Amino acid sequence: MRVSRIFFIVCAIVGSTATAVVELGSSNFAATVAHEPLLLVEFYTPWCGHCKALEPDFAKAAAALQGTAKLARVDCSVQHDVCSAQDI
Repeated sequence: MRVSRIFFIVCAIVGSTATAVVELGSSNFAATVAHEPLLLVEFYTPWCGHCKALEPDFAKAAAALQGTAKLARVDCSVQHDVCSAQDI
């Protein structure tokens, strides 16, 4: 049995994201989580000012970790079902 390590960050970021960050939604969340051995998922809304500053570092981390781990994000202002299912 394969054990997946999944980490969740509840935060907000706005703007463009490096292509290394995977956008998740209801169509690909479950499949992505099931197939990635190490995945960091950020749940965000575009209006939260505190975590806007995280975006550049999150994108840099995603680029730096390519091949080792994946970083992904879910826009909770759009993907209500995915966020609710994760108790976000």
